[in-house]
Amino acid sequence: MQSRPIVVRLENWGRCLRLYVPGWNAPAPLGASLASAESRWRSGFRVLLARWDDALDVHDAKAVESAVTVIPVYQHALLKAWYVRRRSPGACLADAARAGGRRRMPFSAFDAELEMAHVLCIEALQVPAVIRKVRAQALVRETLASASASA
Repeated sequence: MQSRPIVVRLENWGRCLRLYVPGWNAPAPLGASLASAESRWRSGFRVLLARWDDALDVHDAKAVESAVTVIPVYQHALLKAWYVRRRSPGACLADAARAGGRRRMPFSAFDAELEMAHVLCIEALQVPAVIRKVRAQALVRETLASASASA
C-alpha cells in the first residue's frame, strides 16, 4: 500500500469518492453532528467495500482522505477538483484559489501546483493517523476561533 505511487493512491481515492458522491455530498439533516457525518461515511464505505472490493482499495482511500484533510486548503481543493471532480486544469486552479482565498495562478502553473499538493499529501501520509486526526482537530479549532474573532 505505501509503496504505490501517490498518483495511483490519489486516483483510487478519487474513484472511491466519485462512486460515493450521492451520499458524500448529501446535506446533513438539521441538527446532525460530525459523529453522524462520520457514521454516514463509514456506512457508505461498507457498501462500496461489498460492491467494489476488487476494483478499489477502500482502506487506502480512507487513509488518503485523512491525509488530504490536514494539508492546506488550497492544495486540498486542488486535489479534490482534479482527482474527484475531474475538472480541467484551469477550473482546478480557480476552485483552489476560491477555497484558499488566494489569487488564481496562471494556467502554466498547474503542474507545479499539483506537484506541490502531491508532496504535501505524501508528507501527511507519513504522519501516523492519530497525529493527523489531532492536527485536523486543532486546525478546525483555529479556523473557528479566527472566524469568531473577526465576526
